[in-house]
Amino acid sequence: MIEVAQPIPTGMNTTNAASTMKSSTILPVFGLLVSLCQAQADPNTLARYNPANRTMSANTTYCLVPISKTLVKTITGYDPLDIDISILPSFPTGKHPLIVQAGYQKDIRMTALNLIPLQIDSLMQGSLIVPFVDVTKDGQTPVGVPVNFYIGGTNGQPLQAIVPSIASGVSPFEGTTIFPATFSPDTSAARALSNGFNSIQVKPFLLPNTISGPGIYAEAFDISFKTIDSSPYTAHTFHSLLNIPQLLNTKKCQRNTVYFNESSSEPQMAVGEVTLYHQILATPPQGLEGVYRDVYCYSANGQVVSSLGEPCKVAAANMDPEAKV
Repeated sequence: MIEVAQPIPTGMNTTNAASTMKSSTILPVFGLLVSLCQAQADPNTLARYNPANRTMSANTTYCLVPISKTLVKTITGYDPLDIDISILPSFPTGKHPLIVQAGYQKDIRMTALNLIPLQIDSLMQGSLIVPFVDVTKDGQTPVGVPVNFYIGGTNGQPLQAIVPSIASGVSPFEGTTIFPATFSPDTSAARALSNGFNSIQVKPFLLPNTISGPGIYAEAFDISFKTIDSSPYTAHTFHSLLNIPQLLNTKKCQRNTVYFNESSSEPQMAVGEVTLYHQILATPPQGLEGVYRDVYCYSANGQVVSSLGEPCKVAAANMDPEAKV
């Protein structure tokens, strides 16, 4: 286990005290012969039904870090929305969830201008997203606001991330600012440790040097987690927080729908420690830095279908309710 000098309240920041898809059924689960975190990702099963959209398979660990509601306005520019207790029970008073997630993306496909098929075999990815934010200012439409996005190459090839990160900021493709980064590990969704925990680290690179020696890297975040049998949250919690429109640089929103019923790997609840760093450009904003212990997480392989940008209220109305189950 991770040794802690003193008991720390759940989720406390110790530094600051602070589109269409085919209907499917859940595939059989073949036990836990291989830990989900040690795997890469399942095949992309939805590309053939969504040729005009970006699709991928993503093996990801999502952690809910409690942050001050006042900090939400500071880092996003928008007020947080209340989250119904049926979605998020037992969350610390006065806090709002920050989703810190990282994992392995496989078989990424999209069609540029409905003409040119594009495909990337694999990438690492991580992000910080604040869900349920009042972007539309109507007090009721939940939107997720990206704080930081990172992608990295796999199998010791970090420069794989440069072109996708540049293209992501161009509105015809995505309209989301993404920073290239190195990930540890970069061959699976997380690394299994000898103490029963699993870990993943994300480090944006400022001056990579893959030829003659070390480059210049910052630190974004670390996740260390272990699976548990019970959690105060359910799969519905995570599915509902994830499957809402995501704000783009263009002020439009994108539907990044994650379907968790197309996997041969059973989702797992987890608890862990999330460390957020604030150093220089491309790292989490000031106020988030610190170590958050006893944070609840969810490790699962999902099939992702991403649409083009559209008005945020339209995107919210078009979200697939089945993805939130």
